[in-house]
Amino acid sequence: MKSHLKTFIAESSGEELRRTGENTMPLSLKVDPELEEFIGLDRRYTFAFFQDALPPIDENQISVHGLELEKDMMGVRVIGMFRNGLNASIGLESIPLHLRDASGETVARHVFHLKEWSDIPPRTGFVTSWVFPYSSFIRKDVDFSDWSVHFAVSP
Repeated sequence: MKSHLKTFIAESSGEELRRTGENTMPLSLKVDPELEEFIGLDRRYTFAFFQDALPPIDENQISVHGLELEKDMMGVRVIGMFRNGLNASIGLESIPLHLRDASGETVARHVFHLKEWSDIPPRTGFVTSWVFPYSSFIRKDVDFSDWSVHFAVSP
């Protein structure tokens, strides 16, 4: 499993949410119950460490981070973290994500349907996993020596 940490900032309602350094806040950590069954206490501490190592999130900012990547029979499984810097819960029924490889190019696109955990509490980092099925890959020559996950945001 390839461990990794990248920070990417989302856009909301067409306005880019930029890091200002002001109004930053600490976040609590929540792990997807399905994932928690498999990770154990040691990995939970590792995810807490990753979250603490990230730059502080600004108030009203939402971000996604890739933590671990592993190929399996279904596709490429990413363990990642959504960070909610809003003062309210966010409901995510579906979310389009892109996977980029070491070239910086998008290699896979997929819309994930998240009804199982559609509510991320305010000021919380939420660790979960998702699988980019091989059918979602738009390139076959992929180099995961470096990689990142991004929100797919429309201009």
